Amino acid sequence: TSTAAENGGNNVGYVRLDHPTTTWGIGLSAASGDTPILQAAQSTFPNGLWWIKDRVNSNQHQLVDSVRGDTANIKVCPDLTNTNPYTAPAGDSVAWCWNAPDEMDEATRNSGDINVTAGRVNQEAGFSMLQFTGNTANDQTIAHGLTQAPEFMIAIAQDNTNSIPCWHGHAPGAPSAATGLLNSNRVLDLTHVDASGNEFFTISSNTAINSGTMSMYLWHSVPGYSAFGSYTGNGSTTDGPFIYTGHAPSMILIKGTTGTKDWYIFDSARELHNPREFRLMPNLATEELGGRPIDFLSNGFKIRGGSAGFNTLNHPYIYAAFAENPFQAPVTAR
Repeated sequence: TSTAAENGGNNVGYVRLDHPTTTWGIGLSAASGDTPILQAAQSTFPNGLWWIKDRVNSNQHQLVDSVRGDTANIKVCPDLTNTNPYTAPAGDSVAWCWNAPDEMDEATRNSGDINVTAGRVNQEAGFSMLQFTGNTANDQTIAHGLTQAPEFMIAIAQDNTNSIPCWHGHAPGAPSAATGLLNSNRVLDLTHVDASGNEFFTISSNTAINSGTMSMYLWHSVPGYSAFGSYTGNGSTTDGPFIYTGHAPSMILIKGTTGTKDWYIFDSARELHNPREFRLMPNLATEELGGRPIDFLSNGFKIRGGSAGFNTLNHPYIYAAFAENPFQAPVTAR
């Protein structure tokens, strides 16, 4: 496994392989490099989801996946436009990548109220991505292809500029009132999702999640690889909550579920040492910003600041965390 330091910090053409089964990885690319970051990501993970962001300029988050294909529209966030062809970011960039090597079988794809027209899964890593045509009807089941109920979901509309629903199974209103918008700092209380089960994900009639051609990404926790959960802020500016994940995280996404709070993404590729403090925010096009210290530990993470974005006293927060070295034995001692 390469590290950012070994690649000089300008990891042109580099996407880290964190595990022999290539469950997921983070890549960095320099603006002056010869290999665009999407091409680098696809060379490592030919099938999957590639989430790309310019680190130094105010440019859009780019959501690209292999189900839609290279020639399909690329959804950008927070502006919500569908762009084609793909244009690489102007500045040094980061790519968060999830591998989906297997096709969903036809019987599974057609087993819900809404048929999945194309889908790929990584059951070992608890990740699947689907394409389907919405029908704007209530209480509609969609087969997700995983072995247990998803805990985290992102949905994007390919045909329009609807907002991007982002549902979390550990938000206070879950399952039915636990959806926020990836392009917004609003609370997670929308009712776009009805239920999450071992076979089916059930959605409402809302056109942001159930109209036209839709793409959907779903995850569930896998011990030693990923963790989805919630915590309560304590307001301390130096000694915030410790959150146990069972692995050393490499990427952490955090969102306050009440009030207007930005989405935060931290990772260990852009910053090699604690405290990590530079966040990227999916609901904003801005470059990475500092001043939000967080420690990545061997078995979880610890908040080191008192910002409302991740540590207001008695406020609830949800998180998604992915491992630095997936499937190592969980660490129990702090």
